[in-house]
Amino acid sequence: MSLQKEAVSERKEGIDSAILVTGGRGFIGSHLVDRLSRDGYKVITFDNSTKQIPTGETSIKHIQGDIADEEEIKRAVSQSKYVFHLAGVLGTSETIDDPVYAVRENIFGALTVLEAIKDQGKRGTMITIGGIDWPNPYAITKKVAEDFSLMYQSEYGVDVKVVRGLNVYGPRQKHAPVRKAVPNFIVRALQNEPLEVFGDGTQILDLVYVEDMAEVMIRSMQLRSYVHHVMDAGTGKGITVNELARTIVGLTDSRSPIMHFPMRQGEPEHSVTLGDTRTLEAIGYVPSTPLVEGLRKTILWYKEHLPEPTSK
Repeated sequence: MSLQKEAVSERKEGIDSAILVTGGRGFIGSHLVDRLSRDGYKVITFDNSTKQIPTGETSIKHIQGDIADEEEIKRAVSQSKYVFHLAGVLGTSETIDDPVYAVRENIFGALTVLEAIKDQGKRGTMITIGGIDWPNPYAITKKVAEDFSLMYQSEYGVDVKVVRGLNVYGPRQKHAPVRKAVPNFIVRALQNEPLEVFGDGTQILDLVYVEDMAEVMIRSMQLRSYVHHVMDAGTGKGITVNELARTIVGLTDSRSPIMHFPMRQGEPEHSVTLGDTRTLEAIGYVPSTPLVEGLRKTILWYKEHLPEPTSK
């Protein structure tokens, strides 16, 4: 059966049984929820946040809960046909001082979801993030969650895809307290504040627009065959942090200087984060939004949602 026919079949089934998105009120999760709703799926979000991110849809069921609570997760999974697991703690240097919390959220949380999927015979996609060989609790726990997911697939026959989002960016992404390059640079550039680059700025990023990430996730759900490897939701094209900073300054007509600071804890000095697009062959799609186009859309969103200045 072609991927297109599988998509139609999956969507019809989704009308009668919801898609569960853990972390559905977060940055990537809210865009996935938005896309699922537009495509006609019923959606349930499971998140510990009390703040709802508007997705433009009102027919979405929200569950506020703890990702590590086994009983809550079992109940949520029982109401769904498919599970996207995005919930967890973020941050590289931000997680250094609390590795136990990162383990609880990112490892035990993933295991509660995997166990519920296995026991109830459901299907799912586990979402992890690029840079997983970095020396910090976030990267370490995400790598463990990946390995467990592949183990559940091989040892228990669970249909769980593993999708690794590289440097995902776009509207709705918070610029703080976890400091991601794109939102932080854009906010500072719009306020004509210095753009802070850690290290020499030669680190290489693979920037993926969030709607492209949602497309990869949707296609992973529609794919009925097993994928026995991690799929890199990346473009395979790199840009240095210095180049990114200069590009954002130019697109915002900013007067912001670019300043360099020592590397943060838990981040390698000369990192290279690039997706292997060959891992996406099974779904027939590679993220394709041109970087400048994606950045322009993202900048427009931040102009409408500009936070208070980051410095006095």
